Amino acid sequence: MKKRLFMILLAVAVVLGSNGLTRALQVPVVDAASFEDLNQKQIVEAMGAGWNLGNALEATIDGNPSETAWGNPVITQSMVQAIADAGFKSIRIPVSYLNHIGSAPNYTINQAWLNRVKQVVDYAINSGLYVIINTHGDGFHTITGGWILPGNSDQAIIKAKFEKIWKQIATTFADYDEHLIFESMNEVGADANYDDNLVKAYYKNINAYNQIFVDTVRSTGGNNAKRWLLIPGWNTTIYTMVGNYGFTIPTDSKSTASGKRIMISAHYYSPWEFCGDQNYNATQWGNNANPSKAASWGGEDFLVSELQSMYNTFVSKGYPVVIGEYGSVDKSQGDAANTSYRAYFAKRFSQVSKQYGIVPVIWDNGYNGNYGFGLFNRNNMSITQPAIINAIMEVYGPTSTTPTVTPFPTTSPTPTVIPTITPTATPTVTPTPTTSSLDVKFIGSTLASASSIVGKYKLTNNGNSSIALSEVTLRYYFTKDDSQGQAFFCDWSHIGNQNVTGSFVALNAAKQKADTYLQIGFTSGAGSLAPGESIEVHTRFSKSDWTNFDLTNDYSYKSSGTTYEGWNKVTAYLSGALAYGIEP
Repeated sequence: MKKRLFMILLAVAVVLGSNGLTRALQVPVVDAASFEDLNQKQIVEAMGAGWNLGNALEATIDGNPSETAWGNPVITQSMVQAIADAGFKSIRIPVSYLNHIGSAPNYTINQAWLNRVKQVVDYAINSGLYVIINTHGDGFHTITGGWILPGNSDQAIIKAKFEKIWKQIATTFADYDEHLIFESMNEVGADANYDDNLVKAYYKNINAYNQIFVDTVRSTGGNNAKRWLLIPGWNTTIYTMVGNYGFTIPTDSKSTASGKRIMISAHYYSPWEFCGDQNYNATQWGNNANPSKAASWGGEDFLVSELQSMYNTFVSKGYPVVIGEYGSVDKSQGDAANTSYRAYFAKRFSQVSKQYGIVPVIWDNGYNGNYGFGLFNRNNMSITQPAIINAIMEVYGPTSTTPTVTPFPTTSPTPTVIPTITPTATPTVTPTPTTSSLDVKFIGSTLASASSIVGKYKLTNNGNSSIALSEVTLRYYFTKDDSQGQAFFCDWSHIGNQNVTGSFVALNAAKQKADTYLQIGFTSGAGSLAPGESIEVHTRFSKSDWTNFDLTNDYSYKSSGTTYEGWNKVTAYLSGALAYGIEP
């Protein structure tokens, strides 16, 4: 009965695909001559923030792909248009082929299925979106019919089939313009189960698949000779791609583009306890999360270090990075605050991605409810998670800004518990100098109680001569609350985390709402701030036992505001002289 029901559903899907094909033929043919050969910076900016049409064209029953097999409705033009209307610039369309592939030696893809894939791509192109398509479920060892399996013994057969499949896909889309990007595969080799020796062994075949993919696509000619191609590593994990596990970037000698046209694909679901586990053990994330409701790892500093490693390994060398999947499941039934933390996770991920020249593509499986990744109701395309989408668009929307300075490769932040020291003298209270060349803008923690106090500082040189950053210090005034020591973190800065220092200084005499200040300084390696130049410094500090601060008792606490603005309760000094702000 189950099989018969599936056959009926598949027949309906094929009929819909046939009807859709008639409509697709009415779409103007893509003009091959209109291809715009975008360089690394241009393609990353054009792709902006992306969204996944998950659990649709990769959905399958018994190895037979059907877009409605996992409960999502038939994809329509209006559905895809709603994604563009929400502000997304890119769409990733996971596609499975599986039993829609014929037998050897030709491995012919079912034409109705390929037509349907083409039609959905056309929907996205018509909506002005950049599009990623791949061979998605074909690399899953847990799905019936999965065959892109680097651990299997029949590698010659797999490689021959892989070449034939990509030749057909690439030929179908050879004349499409730069809006279409091919991704070779998805999360291949997961059966290695994080065994380092197996992962290293699998990479020999994964690298071979990627090389076949690049060579095959380029050989089909047309716009495929200069199209951006997206390359994943083992299970799309970051650590095996940046570490010494054997990942290699395929050669691309057949490209006719004016520069590199290889992108790197990875996924990010860290910590899994927050992002994917189907329980309520970790419902919060970030520096301001309740430690009892958050995972013990995978916080903001980890996020920065992971994306920073992709920047250092690939982006800085001319290879754009696409995080093709990231996100977190809905656990609001277990914690009413979960939605706000999911939104913050999406916003912080977007911010760090943008800072490092990375394209973030959020995962949406179409399921709304407990443990769902859904952001839209696909039946009517209403937005079900406005907080998450708004958080992303605060970074990638039309009024968002891009960092003006490309971040340098830096080391990941290391927490250091720093003893409080007592100064020999306290600077005299002085009003803000009106002639200072150093301007400071500030974003701070807005929560009244938090385990970490966040401070983001934007320094601008408004003078006519350079300022040596080693002569600059910043102060954030607070009340210690108890006898615990403090740990300082620099999460990110244009001039490199390693060039930012932090120390805690006790005031000689306690002031109203302040008995201590965090002093931020810069090493000689930070260089100089040229006239008109700005830098950002993102910091935070916590107690050594991670208990909460009462921020309302802190002089420098700023209870509102999420954009940089003046705040004279943080102070700045040039060569020890007050240059900005008012001391307590």
